[in-house]
Amino acid sequence: MVFLFPGKNEAQLRSSFSEEDIIEEAKSGNQQAFNQIIEHYTPFAYRLAYVILQNEQDAQDAVQDAFLRCYLKLASFHRNSTLQTWLYRVVVNCCTDILRKKQRDQSVCANLARENTFLENTNTVEENLDLKLDLKNILATFTPEYRATLVLYYGFGLKVREVAKTLGVPAGTVKSRLHTARKSIQKCLLRK
Repeated sequence: MVFLFPGKNEAQLRSSFSEEDIIEEAKSGNQQAFNQIIEHYTPFAYRLAYVILQNEQDAQDAVQDAFLRCYLKLASFHRNSTLQTWLYRVVVNCCTDILRKKQRDQSVCANLARENTFLENTNTVEENLDLKLDLKNILATFTPEYRATLVLYYGFGLKVREVAKTLGVPAGTVKSRLHTARKSIQKCLLRK
């Protein structure tokens, strides 16, 4: 992954600067380096926050808070995980904080309908739309932890191990949450 610093030779940077170099530059106080991190990860962070919170303003607040937290804690980043995984975890934590503060239960993960095999029998656009609306209502009943798990796994396509690392839980917990969520969704959809 390559980031560019203003005023430097672009070809030189492509060959010499990696994400690790940018992280080290940012850790040493280079504001431009951290700005490059922000520019690169904002779309991903916003998408994750928006899917969890289902509110544009709340998602923007979560992303802003996440980058502030990352900036303040960047010196403690030791590469036990990738920067992306670390940032996603911070974003999820910020979203959870917002959900707790507002005590609301928002729905997440519209992509789940596309990913689940038990939904393959739906044939028409109207049926797909009805199914997505049903899923949205069902998912709204899940806790933020379950929704974050579903978003990271189905929405972002992370592997179980990556979801576990992002959320700071064992892989078995992620598998259990996914299994429980699938069974719950199947049961609700079969009742209709």
